[in-house]
Amino acid sequence: MENRYWENCPHYQRGDCPQPEAIDRVFLIPQLLHPYEIEATKQICQDCGKYLDQKRKYSRIKRPLQIILRRGQKTAIEGDIVDISEGGALIRLHHWADFYKGEEVVLEIYPSDVASEKTSTSVLKLSAQVKRIDTERKQLAIIFLSKIDH
Repeated sequence: MENRYWENCPHYQRGDCPQPEAIDRVFLIPQLLHPYEIEATKQICQDCGKYLDQKRKYSRIKRPLQIILRRGQKTAIEGDIVDISEGGALIRLHHWADFYKGEEVVLEIYPSDVASEKTSTSVLKLSAQVKRIDTERKQLAIIFLSKIDH
């Protein structure tokens, strides 16, 4: 089944969909519906400007990745990646530390929930630069500079 817009619609997932009953039916029990009903639901989603106008080009992560941010040889600061793309990431720190714009850091990305228990072979290390600081939300926007070999 192509173009199943409802599977990735952020408005449906948040409960903001204007036709939730129709989407619920096609999402939960498509095998029990007549193909005409599925096509009608597909048309509802295609016509919904909320989804199509705000559709992101790249997919986003749904579960935050655990990270450790290092400044030279100083103490490691734990956090989560809120959003990531090919060129950078938005990071939320567990405990705030003062950073300045343009500061170079080392970002270590861990594949599981418990960052401190992972081996060094499964860690992805990147050098990065602080691009934007949001002290109120305890977030940093960083751009990737290069991958660091183990």
